[in-house]
Amino acid sequence: MEPETTCTSNDTTEKRKFYMAMELSQKEWKLGFSVGPGQAPRLRSVAGRDLGGLVVEIQLARERFGLGKEVEVESCYEAGRDGFWLHRFLEKQGVRKLVVDSASIEVSEQTYYCWCPNNPGKVFDAVVDFLQIVSASEYHRTV
Repeated sequence: MEPETTCTSNDTTEKRKFYMAMELSQKEWKLGFSVGPGQAPRLRSVAGRDLGGLVVEIQLARERFGLGKEVEVESCYEAGRDGFWLHRFLEKQGVRKLVVDSASIEVSEQTYYCWCPNNPGKVFDAVVDFLQIVSASEYHRTV
């Protein structure tokens, strides 16, 4: 009689993820990239609606964090005017987008006012933290 096995795989490695937060305006898109806590985000800007520049920045961020094409990218931005056409473009690039209500991202008033010249990384840190919590949860809807 052969023993029954309940575990068929010993793969305990966690799938790596790469997070991208964007602030969209007509003139400029601010981009923040991170692989998670403990890493300073990579902050860049591209001209508004510059899709070629966006793709280049995603690739440069992958290189900076030492990530290959197989690593999943999750993005978050407030839909607004550029919401769904940009979503369709990013989907073709292999980027997964989390749909969230911007009011559900907790950012203190003090952090919000630090945004412009002083410390843009704080807001992106809050968005990346939010992305990690939501993506780890089974109660989210991705598009």
